[in-house]
Amino acid sequence: MSANAPRERKRQIHLMAESTYATDPDADGSSYYYVPAEGITYEEQTEILDTAYSTGRNHPTESEVGAQGHSVTFSVPLIGLSSAAGNGVNASTVTDDWLDVLLTSIFGVQSTTEGESVTGSTTSSLTTADSSWATVQNLVPVHIASVPTGNERTQWSQIQSSATGTTTLAPTLQASPGNGAVAYGCKQYRVDDDGGSTMALVLTDDALVYTFLGGRVTSFRITLEHKRRAMAQVTMQFDRRSLDTGKSSLPSAALMTTTPVKAFRSPVFFGNTRIATRMVEIDFGLSAAEVQDTESTNGRGGYELVSIAPTVTIEPLRSNTYDALKQALTRNPLLVQLGAGVVANGVLNSLALHLARCEVREVSYTAQDGITRNRLVFTAVARIEFSAGVASAFMSLARA
Repeated sequence: MSANAPRERKRQIHLMAESTYATDPDADGSSYYYVPAEGITYEEQTEILDTAYSTGRNHPTESEVGAQGHSVTFSVPLIGLSSAAGNGVNASTVTDDWLDVLLTSIFGVQSTTEGESVTGSTTSSLTTADSSWATVQNLVPVHIASVPTGNERTQWSQIQSSATGTTTLAPTLQASPGNGAVAYGCKQYRVDDDGGSTMALVLTDDALVYTFLGGRVTSFRITLEHKRRAMAQVTMQFDRRSLDTGKSSLPSAALMTTTPVKAFRSPVFFGNTRIATRMVEIDFGLSAAEVQDTESTNGRGGYELVSIAPTVTIEPLRSNTYDALKQALTRNPLLVQLGAGVVANGVLNSLALHLARCEVREVSYTAQDGITRNRLVFTAVARIEFSAGVASAFMSLARA
């Protein structure tokens, strides 16, 4: 009697940052992070080298085996931090999880901010007792119960200046949060020149366990669609793969303690203008390259992020306003909120993407359920200076 056929649903993945390229960071797997991935697929990409020996006959000659190569693709739900960094609490005290490890590998730089109580506010400023908590260009999520009225949510913004206890913000908040609100701490990701550490990945496919080494994320795309979860689609390229019988202590699959964020109360701001949209698609436009090295096993001495070129696509109701934005090549900061961020059980649970300067490069027309919409594509460009002599952050992605 034959063995049972392998089941597609019996796949899972675990991730861990490598300290040395293409070297397994943990032999038994106990330090790897379980990833709540969906739609896991993988592809064997070993190169086959053609030959064309002259044999005096009109037939092809045998090929040679070239370098190994492998790819893994999967989707993950986006989640905020496992606990809220409230007044006086730095987000550094919240233990990194699988999403932190993934984002640090992609972008290269993680920083954390501290939460602070708000003693007064307008829609463009916060007053706090501690004037040292705010750093210019950091993202800040502000929340208090019942604000905005009838549509309670975290209000994300970027710090423009801070002095003598007053912090100015842009974009402006939809509603002033008032005394008693909290400007929460967050984990924030920005782009390094070459990305963070490469990654090791363990893929369990029913009875088989593969360890992939020397991994780099080559595609990262976020979709936030009407009534759905915010999902990230990830593609990773690897230097090598092996069957692994030593991963005896991989963490078990577990329910997520933080609820995936959803496309509710998640506004988009272009400058200070809120734009209502059916969907948001964020493509980070990652460009990664092998560091070519004939001394290495597969001719790769590493895998680095070379550049990033984010685009954001939205679909608001059709308006001539958007044609005008393209025709004038209007440039503004773009902020996308992911998840309402309403405090529950000590968790804020929201994310935000801020691009310092964007242009509307494409405007087209589409329809959904008989309703006409514009399809806008924003392209991120360098702002160069935030202020005189102060370099502008190109992009920031934050979790709170």
